Amino acid sequence: MDLFQMARDNAETYARRYESLRAALGVAAGRLELFAVTVRNEGRLAVNRRLKVLLRFLDRTGSYYNVHEWAAKLERRSGRPRGELLRLLLGAYYDRRMAFDRCVSQGERLHYGALHLGGLGAVHFGDYCLVFKEAFAVGRAELAYLWADSLKTYLLPGCMVDEEGLQRDACPHSHRHYLAALKHGADAASLAEERWPALICSRDGFIEALFAGSPTPGDLQAVRMDQVDYDLYTGFLVDAALGRLGEGDRHLVEDFDNLLDLLERHSIPLEKVAA
Repeated sequence: MDLFQMARDNAETYARRYESLRAALGVAAGRLELFAVTVRNEGRLAVNRRLKVLLRFLDRTGSYYNVHEWAAKLERRSGRPRGELLRLLLGAYYDRRMAFDRCVSQGERLHYGALHLGGLGAVHFGDYCLVFKEAFAVGRAELAYLWADSLKTYLLPGCMVDEEGLQRDACPHSHRHYLAALKHGADAASLAEERWPALICSRDGFIEALFAGSPTPGDLQAVRMDQVDYDLYTGFLVDAALGRLGEGDRHLVEDFDNLLDLLERHSIPLEKVAA
């Protein structure tokens, strides 16, 4: 299945579905429209990563691997079969992820992220939220959004892919605000605007983004992290330099110090977020 083509084909359908919802909301239609406009103007593609993975991306090699690419590299380095390595890397998600990636075209090239409006993103995938510039997404043919986590939403019993659901829900970047409005508009209309980012993307759920092709550090608009973690790590930088921390804490703080250097080298802002 060509997920990206399906998304492009759904553009007008999403526009019509949004107009139907707006008409049905009556007096709340103004709030719905404000929500949609906010997502259109400020909604970005984002990916959450662990610190070690982020450091690999920002170093001179610029490595941005998906699980298939990471398994291929480990296969070259270790000599162990790629299928065995994929099972180890994916763990309990192996059967579902492989079923999904085999069903869609370019499945082994896919990277997964989320639509992001602010905050720390889908933190269970990593503490650091990489927010991509709008220019990275605009006009990108190989980018689509889905209603929710693909492995929880589009896998039927027996690891069969819900092709009908994918056909219905795939959405292009240009119409992501309509998807967000259809999924969350009724709730957003009754919530304060500062609560909209968590509605769009949080530990509890997200609108999934799928894209092919490897980004570079220059494609990042910002990296976001928890203010509490930032204060903790910067507070320990001197202790780490003086050897006053245990080995585990010292390595963590040194990695964070390395991150600050790399972000500065690439002119990428580090934004601190109060969780």
